[in-house]
Amino acid sequence: MRNSKVIFPDYNYLVIVTSATGLVSTLGAFQAVTGLTARSRNGAAGTAVTLKRGVVDSSVLGPWINQMRASASLAGRNVLLTLRGESGQPTMSWQLANATPTSFNGPTLGAGGAPKAVAIEELVLAAENIQIVAPHTFGTVSRFNPVIRP
Repeated sequence: MRNSKVIFPDYNYLVIVTSATGLVSTLGAFQAVTGLTARSRNGAAGTAVTLKRGVVDSSVLGPWINQMRASASLAGRNVLLTLRGESGQPTMSWQLANATPTSFNGPTLGAGGAPKAVAIEELVLAAENIQIVAPHTFGTVSRFNPVIRP
């Protein structure tokens, strides 16, 4: 299905998060990503993925960071990271399993109310595993709540 409206047209990577209850939300979009390779962390398999220069929904990231602070063992989320081409069509997707935010560099994240788009310089996610998956297309319901189609 073709989209005439591309969400976050100036950003290459769209980031979708699935909560522990199965709720799918758009975390945001970024211009660059590093760390999409597996490596060992303290003897266990793990990867740090760095998302750079982006826009995030503070009503998604803020609670996720708070959950991480309250109980790291319950904060893991599945993250779908999709690289888009110039036309906005997906070219490649990665699934980050049990990912948690470990650090961010940007503004203070507010809470409550309607989705708040805020600029962020860098967000680092620690993931247990990274897997390349089939590219996903996105039918826009709203800017921060896409419908995902494999």
